[in-house]
This record gives sequence, C-alpha cells and structure tokens, in this order.
Amino acid sequence: MTTAIGNDNNANSHTDAPEPLLEVEDLRIAFESSTGVVEAVRDFDLTIYPGQKVAIVGESGSGKSTSAMAVLGLLPGTGKVTQGSVSYTHLRAHETVLDL
Repeated sequence: MTTAIGNDNNANSHTDAPEPLLEVEDLRIAFESSTGVVEAVRDFDLTIYPGQKVAIVGESGSGKSTSAMAVLGLLPGTGKVTQGSVSYTHLRAHETVLDL
C-alpha cells in the first residue's frame, strides 16, 4: 500500500481553499508481461495544493515510483495507465495536460 502524506503550512479554511495544483483520481497502471497483464497500481488518489509539502511513502514495490512516472507521462516499457485522471492547474501556455 502506498500512502501520500501532506503537510499544509497554510491552514486555510474550506471556504478559502485554493484550487489544487495537481489532482490524481482513481489511477490504475498495468504492465504487459509474457504471462499476461499485471496490474501494478490500483486506485491511487493524490491532491496537492499550493504551499503543501507531500511525501509518498510505502513498502518496496508498492507503486510509488510507478505512480510518479505515470503522472509525468514517463511510464517505461509496456506500462499503461488503464483508468483514472491526472489534472494540473496553473500551467503555462507551452505546457500540456496528460491525456490518459
């Protein structure tokens, strides 16, 4: 199990909450192997707000790096996002949003 831990130093009330910089919802990632499809990450959610510090912690092989690479659009080999969404806000004109 992978867990995202956040620490928001800007304790905003819910009415003043800013829009998230990054929002990952229900992400699933799979790899094809010689024996079939291996689902490496299931139901990964993450929301990061401006000023928030986040650490993703978990056991070896729990999907931390795979999830991060998927968010960046850099999955290796046969890795594919099979479900979910990744949304960015405050992008510059030359940046793009991942089309999953």
